[in-house]
Amino acid sequence: MGDDTNRKEVKGPVDDRGCTDILCFIIFVACFIYMIVLACMGFANGNPLALTSVFDASGKCCGNICDRYPEMEDYKYLFFPVPDKDYLYDYNVCVKDCADQEEDSNMECYGTDDPSLNPNTQTCTDNCPARDPYYYQQQMYFKANGISSDSAKQSSLENTFCTYKTNVLLDRVCFPDAEFFDSLGDYADNVKNSLTSVVDTDALQSYVDSITEGWPIILASVFIAMLCGFVYLLYVRLCVGVIIWCSIIVYHLLIIALAVLCLQKASDYENESPPNTQDADNQKIIAYILFGCLGVSIIILCCLYSKIKLAIGILKTAANYVGDVKSALFVSPVFSLVTAAFWFLWIIGFVYIFSWGDVEKRSGSVFGEVMWADGVEGYIWFYLFMGLWVNAFIQACCQFVLVSCPCIWYFAQPDTDNMHAPVYTSLKRCFRYHLGSLAFGSLLVAIIQMIRIILAYIEQQSKKTGWGDKQPMKCLLKYMQCMAACFERFIKFINKNAYIEIAMQGRNFCSAAKEALRILWNNAGRATIINGIGGIFIFIGEILIAIGCTLICYLILTNVEPYNEYSPFFPCLLIFIISYTIGVLFMSVYGNGIDAIFLCFCHDEENARGRGMEAPEHCPEELRSFFKDKVQPKQDAQAAKLNQVQATNN
Repeated sequence: MGDDTNRKEVKGPVDDRGCTDILCFIIFVACFIYMIVLACMGFANGNPLALTSVFDASGKCCGNICDRYPEMEDYKYLFFPVPDKDYLYDYNVCVKDCADQEEDSNMECYGTDDPSLNPNTQTCTDNCPARDPYYYQQQMYFKANGISSDSAKQSSLENTFCTYKTNVLLDRVCFPDAEFFDSLGDYADNVKNSLTSVVDTDALQSYVDSITEGWPIILASVFIAMLCGFVYLLYVRLCVGVIIWCSIIVYHLLIIALAVLCLQKASDYENESPPNTQDADNQKIIAYILFGCLGVSIIILCCLYSKIKLAIGILKTAANYVGDVKSALFVSPVFSLVTAAFWFLWIIGFVYIFSWGDVEKRSGSVFGEVMWADGVEGYIWFYLFMGLWVNAFIQACCQFVLVSCPCIWYFAQPDTDNMHAPVYTSLKRCFRYHLGSLAFGSLLVAIIQMIRIILAYIEQQSKKTGWGDKQPMKCLLKYMQCMAACFERFIKFINKNAYIEIAMQGRNFCSAAKEALRILWNNAGRATIINGIGGIFIFIGEILIAIGCTLICYLILTNVEPYNEYSPFFPCLLIFIISYTIGVLFMSVYGNGIDAIFLCFCHDEENARGRGMEAPEHCPEELRSFFKDKVQPKQDAQAAKLNQVQATNN
């Protein structure tokens, strides 16, 4: 992709750098401030309680959450006199308190003194036929069997509010207690089971006790998972070459074994009486195809030998980097906490903005819905986009630090003792010089993520109108969503490699992305193999860290007192989730190290071409064999540097 002879030689991350993509950072700050302004406007005008508002049969808002019925201020709970689906929407009333007593008692509800306020003559009483659970049982029996109930009793039921024991749901609805359904007998078994079988209280208490007693082991699992990660990287450093070459050999041996088996099967068919020539020929054809695949595989292996060898060297070098720069392991957890804190605050603001408007009763429901004020829908879309942008920006900052550290480590070889705080240096360069470039890259990610959300929204709306069920429309939307997802992965790939170039050369985003693409294009075969092999080892590492940590903690929980007195299931499940999360964060450092070290090596190789492939002084030990001249050992390099200083002084 162009002539490399006139390109500036890259000798490591430059110290003399300036601010990049300042305009994009200014736009980001302005949009961020506007997002905060929208959140403040939401706090002033929104009412999150409106999202859980309930309405009685007359259409009045219980508790006056919608600020239109001051007389309902004290009646904030919705009560269902007849807990049957046919009566839920048309036969309910707002009450001051939910009934929790087992004995008959009056329950104060709105409208009892003025029956004209409601379409039915609704009263609260402690003396009605429906207070007896048998009456509810009878009504449910009649409904289940299609039998008309006594008209007098039915009329009494529809014009009387009768109390029963309830629980408060969402701080808005008086929901029937399980004991009430239990009193109805067999006719309410389905309802009863749906309420009482969801949670096994004894098992839940056992899980809570096991977590309460096992919390020291759960806390220790964080450090055990990190220890497992270091053990895995040591294993990769020592055995990755053996594993890869053994896997390749086993693959070829399996092809040979299958081909020989097919030939043997063909011979058996030929020896039958009479000979089965058709099946024998089929087996021979399969064997010849397998031998052909074997030959092609061997040719490909010969062509890719040096690339596989380089991939092994890169994986070993990245493992050494993580072992030398252990502080990089804390970068991902810290930024993850920042991301979690941002989303927590963002969700609060979103709820307030979303509830900005008037509350109306939802059709076919006792709950209300917010009718947004003018302009609120646009505010919501902008606020959503800014949430995506800020989230992508935080991730970009984290990724920049993770790819900058291995660049600093790589070009500090072989004298890593004089390497000055790579994490601190990377953070300083990130926040002092390159926030604009990171805002640029994160903007691209946020735009494509917003497009995916819009496509999902269009799909949902099209299903409501019936267009979404038509096959052409369905295929078109799925195709567009698939393309958007692929493009998002491509943008993230470009961003990561652009950040590596920014970390090394201090470029702006566009020129860094162009340079990264040039290098990757010139080394496409290498990059493919390294990403493929590296991805496999990263995935295996995440799983092994989680399994290894969980197994160690399980042995402790089942063999050490007092932990062995409780069930280890729930603590182990929680430990697996924690250790897998630690494994993902741990291996993200390793994965970014692989990508950054590969680009550093490509720069080294380009620089070495002008010196007849003489190995650079800072080339890591595992990568020296790819240059003609070996790099001096660390002690020799330090001695040579000392001799040079002495000669200069003399």
